[in-house]
Amino acid sequence: MTPRLLVLVAVLQGCVTSTSGQPDAGDAGQALPDAGAPDAGFVWEPAAPCPLERFEAMGVELHGEVWVMGGFTSANLAVTSRVDIYAPQTNTWRRGPELPAAETHAGTFVVGDDLYLAGGLSGFPGNPIRSVHMWNGTTWEELPDLPAPRAAMALVMVDGALHAVAGLAEDGNSDSNAHTVLRPGVDSAWSAAAPLPNARNHLGGAAVGNTLFIVGGRHGWDEANGHQGSMHALDAVTGAWRERAPVPRPRSEIGASTFSVTGGLVVIGGSIQNVTPTDSVALYDAATDVWRELPPLPEPRKGAVAVRVGAQIIVTTGSPTSTDPSTTTWVGCCL
Repeated sequence: MTPRLLVLVAVLQGCVTSTSGQPDAGDAGQALPDAGAPDAGFVWEPAAPCPLERFEAMGVELHGEVWVMGGFTSANLAVTSRVDIYAPQTNTWRRGPELPAAETHAGTFVVGDDLYLAGGLSGFPGNPIRSVHMWNGTTWEELPDLPAPRAAMALVMVDGALHAVAGLAEDGNSDSNAHTVLRPGVDSAWSAAAPLPNARNHLGGAAVGNTLFIVGGRHGWDEANGHQGSMHALDAVTGAWRERAPVPRPRSEIGASTFSVTGGLVVIGGSIQNVTPTDSVALYDAATDVWRELPPLPEPRKGAVAVRVGAQIIVTTGSPTSTDPSTTTWVGCCL
């Protein structure tokens, strides 16, 4: 990492105060820095490439490292169970534990030491699955299955409850508006909650404080014209959805590249109209309901893994063309 990047980390570390991958308590009521304040010094720099090229992998931040899981490894859409872990502190990769099966399009979320993995596609073409697992640091534990198979959904934990929202329905083609909830260790089965008003798949989700946000996605497999800009927030008191400002450039393929930051969320890359990957990096302020663009990626990416680690954004893998997998990794600093 260059001296300039290290200085930026030190100076702007206060922009993001949690390194757990989850929002800090009370985030929903905090405004982000003034528009433009962090942008002037924000830079993207290359980092060590992922050992295995892939796109539409699942990805999370766990203990300050980036887990890249499963995904497509070729333009022929071969699927892998391999997990690779990136350590930003040393700019190195190592192998992680294999997934329970070769998989892509699963919902993922991390809370503390626990990594949750729900639904997904076990191959392509293939039908969605309903299994749910939790990595506890040693093994993959089986949790209660989803009520019905689903893939390309958003999985987010809010106030101790996992929310599995929308995605591809059991037939692998139809849009689902299903919203189901599970309290791990408490509930023996998932329960139904308010359905998402705009059924869609390949969308992003994040928690800002105790508010669940669902953003973007597309209708069916229409990657040419089906992209959605819709953003919905779940009211923690009423349990109802309400519309928020739509994301700039309607997009899909953002399930592993949407994450929370202090007071808001970030959506990176994705697929936009006419099956075109985008280099857009969009930052949302929950307090003001306003989006703005951060400096774009060095290249367009769809189906990338993107997480925050401290004040940094790590972006890795994805496709610059739509079906060609990549190993490229970038570090962006600072939020």
